[in-house]
Amino acid sequence: MVSAIYGYPGTVCSFADSGYFPGENTQEKEKPPTFKEFVSSIRDVLKVKGRWLYALFAIGGICMFILFGVLYYLSETLESEFSMEGLVKGLVLAIPLAALCLFSFSQESGLERASRA
Repeated sequence: MVSAIYGYPGTVCSFADSGYFPGENTQEKEKPPTFKEFVSSIRDVLKVKGRWLYALFAIGGICMFILFGVLYYLSETLESEFSMEGLVKGLVLAIPLAALCLFSFSQESGLERASRA
């Protein structure tokens, strides 16, 4: 039990330490684009592929809205009808989110394989 209490702070301290004392970077750093160049490049991308990007953002927003609505309904149902609370309810609610993550990962890896071919 004692090791579990000190495990998390130890992990956090080691990550914080690596952030404060980073190793040396042997690669040359590229100069970041100016704000004007960045906005211009975004505008160029939106001119070419904007129709699809706007549609994908809208579809993603609608799907997330529906998903969180379903999760809220499921949360209320688990509390009122099944008297689930706490960790058990959290684990049940994690199932749809895990499915979303797995689906997203599978689609990304499929797109990555398709782009290599």
